[in-house]
Amino acid sequence: MRYDLTLADWAQQRGDSQTAIANYQRVLRRGRQRRCAPRPCGSLPAEGDKPAARAQVMQLKGAETESMNMQRRVALARAGLGDTADAQQIFNQIVPQAKAQPPSMESALVLRDAARFATQSGAPQQALTHYREAMVASGITPRSRRITILYAADAQRQP
Repeated sequence: MRYDLTLADWAQQRGDSQTAIANYQRVLRRGRQRRCAPRPCGSLPAEGDKPAARAQVMQLKGAETESMNMQRRVALARAGLGDTADAQQIFNQIVPQAKAQPPSMESALVLRDAARFATQSGAPQQALTHYREAMVASGITPRSRRITILYAADAQRQP
């Protein structure tokens, strides 16, 4: 089930909404059989059914959104629906959590998507910061004193 959910997320990220929906539906079918179906979000905005997508996203609450990964998905879905203030609020809550965790794919995805959202929101410096943090969280770039010094010098040069 997790494999199909990952494939659905990847398909959605590359803009292949038909494959994403097919994989989400496969996850939901298996989940109903096991009575543990996760609720995918973000697939309906890609298909243009914003009222249904908004209703689906608004139903998510409680334990379903406790993980940073699920909160990240909700933020992306809300941003896709045009609810940028809600998406920003969610990212404001989960970015500090992602930074506080040891390097992991989950924290890297949160920081990467926060960077993408910042870019779309017209905050390029914040996006650059989040992209740097995502690279460290994913293990692509080691956290070192040199990187910290370069980052601080770059930040001082910006207006």
